[in-house]
Amino acid sequence: LSGEGYLNNLPFYLLANEPLTGRLTTRSKLIDINDLRGKTDAGGGKQDGEKNVIRLPEDIALGLDFSADRVLYKELELTSMKGTAQLADGVLTLDDVDTKGLGGSIGVEGSYDSRPAEPRLDLDVGVRDIEIAKGFAQVRTFRKLAPIAERARGRLTTDLNMSGNFDEAMS
Repeated sequence: LSGEGYLNNLPFYLLANEPLTGRLTTRSKLIDINDLRGKTDAGGGKQDGEKNVIRLPEDIALGLDFSADRVLYKELELTSMKGTAQLADGVLTLDDVDTKGLGGSIGVEGSYDSRPAEPRLDLDVGVRDIEIAKGFAQVRTFRKLAPIAERARGRLTTDLNMSGNFDEAMS
């Protein structure tokens, strides 16, 4: 991982609870999101009844331009990912996130608002020319939304709009 950029007010953020602002640019050969998800029990659930809600800091305003050669998430492998993220007031916004995966390309824009008791996710996902069999095998949401795809072959192009709230178990 390499990066550059600036952080404003870091000492006062750490010592006096004052807001932190900044802008960073990062580049990585590999991001393994599975390593960032925390410890799970043998069944894949959180240990010791932990709550899974992800709360984002409301006293940080940080912009991030990022790129990664390879991103791993569960069974999914994405390549050539790049985009912009903005964290401000407990809301994470993704803009112009583009990646290659499932034999095609994927674009994502949207937001995650951690402030409500039940955090809200709003995502627009554009998939272009992905292999249906790979999508079914590697993406649990794909299996739930289109179980008939298990027997389908070919390629898929579509736009998905996903919105909803999470409970304490992030479900």
